[in-house]
Amino acid sequence: MTKVDNQEQYKVDSKFSEFEQALYENFKEELNLHPLRFSSEESRIVKGKILEINKKRDLVIIDLKLKAEGVVGYREFYENGEEPTLSIGDEYEFYIESFETYDSVLKVSRDKVTREKSWKKLKEAFVNDDAVEGVIFARIKGGLCVDFQGIIAFLPGSQIDIRMLNDISPLLGVRQQFKVLSMDEKFKSLIVSRRSVLENMRSGNKTQFLDEIAEGKVLEGVVKNITNYGAFIDLDKMDGLLHIADITWDRIVHPSEVLKTGDKVKVKVIKIDYETQRISLGMKQLTENPWSYLEEKYKVGTTIKGKVTGITDYGIFLEIEKNVEGLIHVSEISWTKENYNELIEKISVGDQIDAYIVNVDTNSHRIALSLKQMSSNPWKQFIDTHTTGQKLEGTVTNIMNFGAFISLDGGVNGLLHTSDISWSSSGESELSQMKVGDKISVVYLGGDVEKQRIALGLKQMKESEFKKHKDILKVGTVVTCTVTAIDPSKIDVTILDIFKTSIRKSHIAYDKSEQRTNRFAVGDKVDAKIIAFDEESGNIQVSIREQEEDEKKRLLDKYGSTDSGATLASIFGENN
Repeated sequence: MTKVDNQEQYKVDSKFSEFEQALYENFKEELNLHPLRFSSEESRIVKGKILEINKKRDLVIIDLKLKAEGVVGYREFYENGEEPTLSIGDEYEFYIESFETYDSVLKVSRDKVTREKSWKKLKEAFVNDDAVEGVIFARIKGGLCVDFQGIIAFLPGSQIDIRMLNDISPLLGVRQQFKVLSMDEKFKSLIVSRRSVLENMRSGNKTQFLDEIAEGKVLEGVVKNITNYGAFIDLDKMDGLLHIADITWDRIVHPSEVLKTGDKVKVKVIKIDYETQRISLGMKQLTENPWSYLEEKYKVGTTIKGKVTGITDYGIFLEIEKNVEGLIHVSEISWTKENYNELIEKISVGDQIDAYIVNVDTNSHRIALSLKQMSSNPWKQFIDTHTTGQKLEGTVTNIMNFGAFISLDGGVNGLLHTSDISWSSSGESELSQMKVGDKISVVYLGGDVEKQRIALGLKQMKESEFKKHKDILKVGTVVTCTVTAIDPSKIDVTILDIFKTSIRKSHIAYDKSEQRTNRFAVGDKVDAKIIAFDEESGNIQVSIREQEEDEKKRLLDKYGSTDSGATLASIFGENN
């Protein structure tokens, strides 16, 4: 743009069309047009009066007060399909579409005036994030079509409403508000949202809605969305959460077992969090708790019949009556593992079975049932009918690093611990010689009904070597030991070449400076005092230190007086 003789002169840019150039050259004075304004469609809108009406040729001649007259189709004056009543001299706005040089006329349009004004309004709404009114008139793939006075917009299915609608017919033909999400200036296309308008309206009503309701109030709503943990209920002005635990008194795995999207439901307000503006809802709270009377109806210690509704790794679910289930825990199915597998194979979902009532907890909505309590406890029966020391016959069923399990009469297993396998040799070494299926004779050592344990012994089948030598192995007796192994913390020794034990480092000498295990060699003979002995377990503890302390005390008693003429140094060979 340059200034010449104080008048602005404009040069037509090469990017403009022929029509734009012709329009500029022929009508720049009347329209006050210049290339900088060609980018605005609004610059092509002019006022004109009707000069002539020709229905047969579908033409209306317009006086635009320009060098050329305008021509527009008669049908463009139709409104809602009805023929217009036109008169010469009527004034309207028109959009200049093209300049027909052959006829020297301007082709104009009424429809485009409305569309251009509508597009301008939509653009302003988009920039200012305002809502605009439109009318939904058709359904297409993926959504709906909305008419904004000649501008057709796309309304995606996800933007129609806050919740999913099964029927959109009530929305058709109704003037309502929308938000412009995006627009394309070149192709005059846009995407709009009805949902955004509804959400904005709801957000402003939340606080008022929370003030109007209270905990305990019953409301009506529509299931908006279903998740693994519950369902969101549309309460019109806001959503509330219906947790899976509050849907029904029945046991369900997923909310979809009871609800589906679009269902109309009645709910009770359980909790309101005013800080986070969240509502917790409940459905089951609107019906009587079927557990409220069960404690009186079902007494602990009685037997009931029910239908198996589920078999899991942790037990069997039994329906006692409608909406009431009990659990037979895996630990209550059978007294023994052998019978457990047999019972599980026989029971199927839908079976009617009897069960023993162990406990009724109405607060937690749990009934503990049992199958094994309906038969006698084999552990109690075995322990009541056997005495300690009794010899038994059994079969090795399992071998662990701590012992072997032995199958006994009555379907119970007893444990033969490694410490009860042999008096003299290592229990672990003897255990390694056993194998599953071996027949074995053992001694019953005792049992515990509550822990379902039976202790067995193999070494008790013959007289203990400890009993044979109990006179020698009395506490306080000094015995000669043979060193069999040495390590930094202790030395291993045998007594009478039969009984094995160890002497800890702190017990190998009276003098701390001599408490070194490397003073000894395998095969050395040492005297030690027995300080502990258990005839039943065979546990022996010996001490060289205490034997030395006794010896020093004896010498002090004998030679420690002044009359004897001896001194402590001469007795123990110590020099000052």
